[in-house]
Amino acid sequence: MAAISKMRVLHLFDDRMELLDFETLGQLLQAPRSSSSGIEVQVGALGGRVPARFAASWPRPHRLGFPTRVPLMAVAWIRRLLRDTRCDLIHAWGVLPAVAARLAGLGGRPLLATITHPLLEVRDNKWLLSARRNVPLPVACPTGAIRRDLVEKGHPPADVGIIRPGVDFGRVRAAKRIAQRERLGLDPEQSVLVTCPPPSREGGQYYAIWAAALLEQIRRDLRLIVPGDSKEQRRLQRFVRGFAKPHLYLFPDPSIDFVDLLAAADVCVAAAIGPVSTVALAWVMAANLPIVASAVPAVAELLVHNHNALLCRARQPKLLAARIRQLWRDDRLAYRLKDTARGQAYEVFSRQRMLQQYQQAYANLLAGKPAFEQITDAAVNL
Repeated sequence: MAAISKMRVLHLFDDRMELLDFETLGQLLQAPRSSSSGIEVQVGALGGRVPARFAASWPRPHRLGFPTRVPLMAVAWIRRLLRDTRCDLIHAWGVLPAVAARLAGLGGRPLLATITHPLLEVRDNKWLLSARRNVPLPVACPTGAIRRDLVEKGHPPADVGIIRPGVDFGRVRAAKRIAQRERLGLDPEQSVLVTCPPPSREGGQYYAIWAAALLEQIRRDLRLIVPGDSKEQRRLQRFVRGFAKPHLYLFPDPSIDFVDLLAAADVCVAAAIGPVSTVALAWVMAANLPIVASAVPAVAELLVHNHNALLCRARQPKLLAARIRQLWRDDRLAYRLKDTARGQAYEVFSRQRMLQQYQQAYANLLAGKPAFEQITDAAVNL
């Protein structure tokens, strides 16, 4: 990696930031405190709030004070922030922070954006394309599916790179099964499934709900955990109220860490039907949990049938249920799949690798080089 003597990085995010994205940003904010990287970090919040579990360990964020969906409304505030922080580089998390920063005029400072949403809305893509007019705007993505979507929507391939998220394996190991089940009101011997957050139409949690309803006929003590906070989750909550046994489903408080929910579960059901972010799957693989998933392209980047997961066609709850039963009947298969996935997680989702790749991108930009020079996808050999 290129040497970094001293660098001040300003991270900008808004209220569309997902919880697992805060995990990644948190690792970038903690790294300078635990190393001699020479990087100083500050945080600017365009209306978003830092989740409570991160607040104590993060630098106190500068706040816009009101949420906005219009980049122009944040321009004056960002200009003051650039002056006050005297930063050398801006790292924008999401479309709106990236576009607002570019409109503010950066005075020659490099700008790096991280985009984690699997499908950009038409308006967001137009804003992002306009922000790169005459000036490159490098974008880091956590998955190949997101990168392909951006390239197909007109973004230059050389300006879109893949940096896989880092997993905190220490936190994964620290989460205890019995303690988390007690916290959730679950019996130690119950069969527990969990879906990947956040719930969305493309995420297919609806089909996981139907698969659980089928399996409950075999295992009466079955529970399905549907984590995350979204419009789709609230729609699913209304949907299951009409079931004869709504207690089959558990919609936990959004403040409960996904890592803790993984510790309480036996199987992860990733029933995606379209483009989704696979950041959650990185944590599932690290948590030594067997996975049953739909064979959509985004998921197939990481999972191979009968190698590190069991896959089936999308929109098929009966097939999902059959795959889960296969794991229940064959302990050796379940052990082999989750052991393989965990080993790959150590290789692909190394926290240190992720930090080094972002630091390399920073150094490249400050040196006037392409952002993703010397950066390769950690999952290329999966």
